[in-house]
Amino acid sequence: EARAASWDPVGLQIGDADASVATAAVCHEVTPEIVERLIAEPVDLVVAYHPLLFRPAVRF
Repeated sequence: EARAASWDPVGLQIGDADASVATAAVCHEVTPEIVERLIAEPVDLVVAYHPLLFRPAVRF
C-alpha cells in the first residue's frame, strides 16, 4: 500500500481476511476465461495485478 497511488484500490476486495489459504492463483487480470478456469479448478485465493473492482460497487 505504501507504493500504491492514492486512487489505486489495494487489498482484499471479496472474501474473508481470516480464511486459511492452501491453494492460490496469480493472474494479471481477472477475465471471463480466468473465472471459467477458477470454476473448473477452485482455489482459496486469487491474487490479481489489476483489481476485480476498480471503483466501489454502489448498486447491483
